[in-house]
Amino acid sequence: MAAAQAYEEESRDTYKSSPELHDEMTEQEFVNSRIKPLITTQIKAAKKQLSDGKKVKADAPVYIKAMTAYRRLPSDVRVNAASEFLLREGRPADGADVEDLSKLVEYGKAVREAYK
Repeated sequence: MAAAQAYEEESRDTYKSSPELHDEMTEQEFVNSRIKPLITTQIKAAKKQLSDGKKVKADAPVYIKAMTAYRRLPSDVRVNAASEFLLREGRPADGADVEDLSKLVEYGKAVREAYK
């Protein structure tokens, strides 16, 4: 997900600006230690968003529509939208949250329009 990519960039910057981390782990180890829990949490939340046990939730179509709109954006636009989300919201976007996906789509469309 683009949110994870934006968080990865932020994590790399954090690592580079923290010399004390250099003695404890590599840059990739640090990034992985931050990204893996984010992705795992987002995947679990996305699964819960779609179904509750064996039944499809009523709001699953809303989530699917938002996710589809986001996935239709070009990958470079999605990465830029995730970075913009991180800057504006102060946190990575949650891929399981319909509101976050909607904001990512808005940011992505704005980025795409700005480059036309």
